[in-house]
Amino acid sequence: MFLKLKNMKMRKAGFVSLIALLLANVFLLIGMSVFAISIKELGLSFGGRESLFAFYAADGGMECALYWDIQNGAFATSSPATEITCNNKTISVSDDAGARVFDYSFDTAGNDVTLPCVSVVVTKRVDLVTEIISRGRNNCDTNDPRRVERAWRVIYK
Repeated sequence: MFLKLKNMKMRKAGFVSLIALLLANVFLLIGMSVFAISIKELGLSFGGRESLFAFYAADGGMECALYWDIQNGAFATSSPATEITCNNKTISVSDDAGARVFDYSFDTAGNDVTLPCVSVVVTKRVDLVTEIISRGRNNCDTNDPRRVERAWRVIYK
């Protein structure tokens, strides 16, 4: 009888261990699922933040081009390309197939590729219509797989 009682206690102890192991696995699975969802959410929030950097860079380039075109006529096709000042930086404007083009980055150190940059193309057509396309990027590194580009396009007469 003593042997039978000892054998039943061992079976109950084995059953409790099995239940504890199963519960630990369930909690581990739930924890890993929550962790995976958190990682995906972080990626989405990173993308949104970087998209805003690119959008504001495009907006800054557009505002600069509009100011220099409307106030100073800097992109007139009758005169040679000149220099403009945006964000306290002197920027050279070049000719590219009848359009005026300028690029600049928003960094103050001079060569940090992780800060936003912008490319602006100003086209003056024969019918006196001006088109400005400003492409902002969250960084200037062309090899970055997470590089984001946002653009503004304005057409006016």
